[in-house]
Amino acid sequence: MLADGSVITTGGVHSKALKSSSGIDLTKLFVGSEGTLGIFTRLRLRVQPRPPARAVILAGYRALEDTVASLDDLFEAGILPSTAELLDKSAVDALQLWRPELELPEGEAVLFIEVEGTPEQVAANVRYTDGIVRKRATVTRFAEDEKEITRLWAGRSGLAAATALAHPGKHRIFAGEDLAVPLSEIPQTVRRAREMGAELGIAVVFYGHFGDGNVHSAILVDPDDPDEVRRADELADRLHKLAIEVGGTVTGEHGTGAVRARYMRAEHGDALDVMKRIKDVMDPKGLLNPGKLYGP
Repeated sequence: MLADGSVITTGGVHSKALKSSSGIDLTKLFVGSEGTLGIFTRLRLRVQPRPPARAVILAGYRALEDTVASLDDLFEAGILPSTAELLDKSAVDALQLWRPELELPEGEAVLFIEVEGTPEQVAANVRYTDGIVRKRATVTRFAEDEKEITRLWAGRSGLAAATALAHPGKHRIFAGEDLAVPLSEIPQTVRRAREMGAELGIAVVFYGHFGDGNVHSAILVDPDDPDEVRRADELADRLHKLAIEVGGTVTGEHGTGAVRARYMRAEHGDALDVMKRIKDVMDPKGLLNPGKLYGP
């Protein structure tokens, strides 16, 4: 539904095709507009079947640079993991306090690498992949049993609880948590972000979806300490600017909203003016999600 109340169908009025190159891709335009150009009232989704089998490799690394090199090795070998998750030492230390039975490797970083497919494919691929990862990792182990896989991923998904245990009295704020940078820039980004946190006296835990460059920064503060909150806001501002500086984006997943709107000019340059012109044409009265996305 558009701002004037009219209703359109994107992707073809009667089309049920799995793909199309017809016309301007209005679906992606409206999805990417974060509710500022229209409101979706009906959706048609593609449902993907779950692979019948999977396995997880857990690898520890002496240095962050080795994780990037390890992923490059996999790409060069033609292996595209279904998931590659990075835990910085700050995240590993927190998880060790919360779930010591996970026995995560020591070092500057840990990777969770998942492969999927048929049982036969997975049995072969996990061993082949592990052989490549061992060239850079200080230690590896892999899990093929679904119970063990679930246990490992449960540890990763419980990072929020782990950070609370590692930093008593602190609470996570969602600011600067959704940066995405080129893979080659991840080590530099994490190290500089650590330095910023230390300079400002703010606790930060780093982790990310390594395969697509997402670096999550879990900023932890005492909400009853106004000065600490101020310093945390300053850290979030620095992190956003750092992401743009190294050729990344201020939001890899969650969207711009109002908080990141101030960085849109720095990230998109003159393209922001085109976005604003589209907004003015589609919603001249500024009724849809006002104050979001387009910045000052």
